[in-house]
Amino acid sequence: MRQVMERRRDFYYFLSWLYLEGPPEELVRDLIDGKFQLERGNREMEEGVRLLQRWATSVRDVREGFLSAQDEFARLFIGPGKPLVSPYQSVYEEGAPYGRATLRMKDIYAEAGVVRGADAKEPEDHVGMELAFMALLCNRTSSLENRDEVLRNLRLQREFLNKQMLSWVPRFCEDILKSEGADFYRGVALLTLGFLEEERRVIEGLIAGYELE
Repeated sequence: MRQVMERRRDFYYFLSWLYLEGPPEELVRDLIDGKFQLERGNREMEEGVRLLQRWATSVRDVREGFLSAQDEFARLFIGPGKPLVSPYQSVYEEGAPYGRATLRMKDIYAEAGVVRGADAKEPEDHVGMELAFMALLCNRTSSLENRDEVLRNLRLQREFLNKQMLSWVPRFCEDILKSEGADFYRGVALLTLGFLEEERRVIEGLIAGYELE
């Protein structure tokens, strides 16, 4: 179980970084060198990898690719001007950032004992923050030995995934897929869509296994 939790944690952190900080140079290098692979995945995730690999063939070298991917990240999610896609749950629920979803995420994080880092730049309902929260829950669960505590944390993961993330992240990803010039992030959006769908199945399987013990 520990290995499963750690793999899940690492992929949540990977996606979180892509939405909070943009593509790291190491990822661009791995894509260009053909080293970016998935251990397992579904149709959306495999298509996401293919899109990223195809993007890698369009750049001349790592530096050009890194700058291009970072420029796309900024244009999509930051600006200048109005970003093409909003990464905030509040926007998808209410049409504007810093709404009820932001306050709800603060309460959920606090109830789970998760403290916002002093260097965090984004509000709690940013997609990257929600992905990081799931990563933290996976990391916490990997160190637990008590069956009831494991189940409690897995059920919290299920509730957060189903009631919060899956209520808006698929629409967010669809907006990326429709955005002009999102050559890199279309691949990331498909990875995200596929991973969250796979997560629904994985978490249910883990819970069922522990409930049978």
